Amino acid sequence: MPGQVFAVHAACLRGVEAVPVTVEVTLGGGLPSIAIIGMPDSTVLDARGRIRGAMRSAGFEVPRQSITVNLAPGDMRKTGSGLDLPIVIAILALSGQIPLNGLDDCLFVGELTLDGSVSPVRGSIAYQVLARDLNLRLIGAPELAALSLPGCSYGLLAHISRLRAGVDTAVRCSGCFCARTTPARARFRRCRRSGDGKASYGRRSGGRAGYAYGRCTWFW
Repeated sequence: MPGQVFAVHAACLRGVEAVPVTVEVTLGGGLPSIAIIGMPDSTVLDARGRIRGAMRSAGFEVPRQSITVNLAPGDMRKTGSGLDLPIVIAILALSGQIPLNGLDDCLFVGELTLDGSVSPVRGSIAYQVLARDLNLRLIGAPELAALSLPGCSYGLLAHISRLRAGVDTAVRCSGCFCARTTPARARFRRCRRSGDGKASYGRRSGGRAGYAYGRCTWFW
């Protein structure tokens, strides 16, 4: 869907802590390609090959368009292969290949193999702490169950092909995940600027997009 933007919750490690990252994807004209911006390291850039292979192996279509992936905030170095899963989910959601229901409530972390399987990444406890603090459900490889943190809700995703049925059906869930009184998107939300300069919020944005976390808001 050219001109539209879709984003999901993600994270990467800084030292021993996990910090929130917004993975934003848009489709455009031009030659088919995947461009990743937002200070990615070489491991993150390698995700382009893993994502193409995983999508094809899982029976999904790689959009024959120019795909731009923005990792916000743009002034922080993004490292690790754990961004593979949120990037592919954002691409699949924007291209209409998986349902959108439930994606806003999840924090996605995981490395992809070329056959579409989801592999674990280091820092499991750090990601669980972040997901618990944001009141989000952590979605990652089945190995998450081996070292679970009390109070953290997580979903186990073995293969991205299962996402055709929606994230709630695709994952095997554990932990307590109750309806929140303050939605995560109220603290870490997708929004667009209207003509009068006021911010309006939505699942997809064709205008200027931004994200708010705590008292900090990033717009571009």
